[in-house]
Formats: sequence, structure tokens, C-alpha cells
Amino acid sequence: MRVAFSESHGEILNSSNNTELQSTLKDLGFSISFIRESFNNLNINNVQVLILGGPTQPFSHSEVLTLEKFVEKQGGFLLLFSVAGGDLGDSNLSELSRRFEFEFNPDFVESFKQNENNNPRIPILRYIKRNFPFTKGVKKIIYTGCSISKLDSSIEGFLFTDKDSIPTVAPLAVISNEKNIIGVGSASIFNDTLIKKFDNMRLIRQILKHIKDELQEREKELRAKYKNITVNKALKLLEHQITINSKILNDTSNTIDSMWNRIIQSISRDAKKDVKNNLKKSYKIILHKIDTLASQIAQKNTEFSFLGEEYNRESNLLLNTWYISEAEVREKLDMIRNNLLARIENS
Repeated sequence: MRVAFSESHGEILNSSNNTELQSTLKDLGFSISFIRESFNNLNINNVQVLILGGPTQPFSHSEVLTLEKFVEKQGGFLLLFSVAGGDLGDSNLSELSRRFEFEFNPDFVESFKQNENNNPRIPILRYIKRNFPFTKGVKKIIYTGCSISKLDSSIEGFLFTDKDSIPTVAPLAVISNEKNIIGVGSASIFNDTLIKKFDNMRLIRQILKHIKDELQEREKELRAKYKNITVNKALKLLEHQITINSKILNDTSNTIDSMWNRIIQSISRDAKKDVKNNLKKSYKIILHKIDTLASQIAQKNTEFSFLGEEYNRESNLLLNTWYISEAEVREKLDMIRNNLLARIENS
């Protein structure tokens, strides 16, 4: 089981101040890596848990889509930790979290009654959801960060401010009941200083233990499904899937050319509104086809990841060619759409 920490966007929780958290992960049986470049399909491939520990620099649109696919298609667990003030600085973490139905508020949680060293922005929290998978024995948490807004009923809070705090009774930590997502409005509470205070360590350890149990159950099911499979057989199955999908992807590229010709011809013939609607519809159909092809390959690869490092190493070589082709077709689709939109507007 592999956990990766992001260190590519100025994260405040990083390898220099999270040694206690790293020790906990290793104790639970996780291997650890650090991603120090922009996210892409390859550097998060074969990662089961990804931690974004308080990014202070923005993610590109491409990275947001890659991280969304990491959860939606690869079944990865994503832990999003924000900072005091949320996205008031250069971070755009909420652009990502909104895709999973919650957002980090641009505020500073304060308590003038229960705090550390008379600092209202380091409150001591006691409003913790009971009978929850990872809050057993958690009674007090020291905190410094922002609050969270839930955008859908599928999001459940498990740590809150109290009635004397600002804001009042607001979620500070949430989990999606439909996705493998956990959001916490503070990365600092898990650094080497604050993780040792009160029940901070107990909370993060139980969160990670919960994820470990989920991953082990998933692996158990896959081992039962593919109990006689070898690494070589799995690689051949993956290669076969890539070959089939690459042919369909090539046909899809030709479909983009056909879309260009069809829309160009209709610009001088049809009403501008109708041309735009046709373009929008065609774009969605083609994009859905590309997403489906990518999802099939990601799912096939994820199913065999339990085979270990040899499979993961060799599968990366196979996947690299696919990722390049997929990116080229996506770029072509967006370029054609943008050019057509410009022509429609100028017609």
C-alpha cells in the first residue's frame, strides 16, 4: 500500500515537518513517496492514498482533472488538508474539493474560551462525532485552520467548532460517503508539533487505519477474483486492453476531424445558436468516449496492482504510451472546439 505526499504546490505539511506522521504510516504498513512535480497520470499511478497537506500554490486545470480521475477511475483515496484562511492566498484547493461536494471556507476558526496559549486562532475542540469509524477515544483536538461547507448530503462531518467558536458549530473535518475523500480544514494539526497534542495523533492514526482496512478488503476481493493470475498474464491482459482502446481512440481522433468539417459547413447555413448547440453536444459525446476508454484502462490496471512492484513497474511502461496518446487526443478535441467557437462568434 503506497501513500504519496504532494510537495509540488508549496504544501505546509511536508517531509521536513511530518516525520511523526510518516512513522505512523510506516507502522501501519504503508510505503511512502513524495511527488515534487505537477500531477500527471504516471506519477500517481500505483498510488493508493494521496495527501495534499495544505497547498499554498494553485493546481492547474489539468492537475484538477487528473486528481479527480485518481478518485473516480483509479479508486484512490484523497486526503485534502487546507490552511487557515482557506483559499484566501494563492491556493485553489476548493476548486478540487467542490468536485466532491464540499469546499474550504475563507475564514479563520477562533475560540476565545478554549484555546492554546491564549491564542483564539488555536482553539481546543471537543465537538467530535461519536460512534464514527475513526473518532473512538478522540475527546480533544487542537486546531488551527479554516472551516468547511458541505455542498451535498453525501458529505458527513466528524469534527466541529462549538457554540462559543467563530464560526459556530461548523464542520472542520468531513468524509464523503460516496467517494474516497476526506477533507480537513487544517494541515498544521498533523505536523510534528501539533500531532503530539491531545488526541490529534489518535485521530489521524484511526483515519489511516480505516483507509488501510478498506484497501486490504479491496485487495482480498481482487485476490479471490484473480487467484491464479501471474504478473505476466496480468500484463498481457492490460496490454490487450490498451491495444483495443488505442484503436478506438484513433477512430475517435478521426471523429474529431469529422466534427470540424461538419460544424464548419453548418456555420454559414444554420443559426448561430443551433451551431453552438450541435458543437456542445458533439463535444460532450466525444469527451465521454475518451473518458470511458481511459476509465477502462485505469480499472484494469487497478485490479492488478495487488501483484506488487514488478507488475507496477512493467505496467507503467505499457501505460506511458497510452497516456501520451490520450493527452494528445484530449488536447486536439479542446483545440478544435475552441477554434470552432471562435469561428462561430465571428460569423
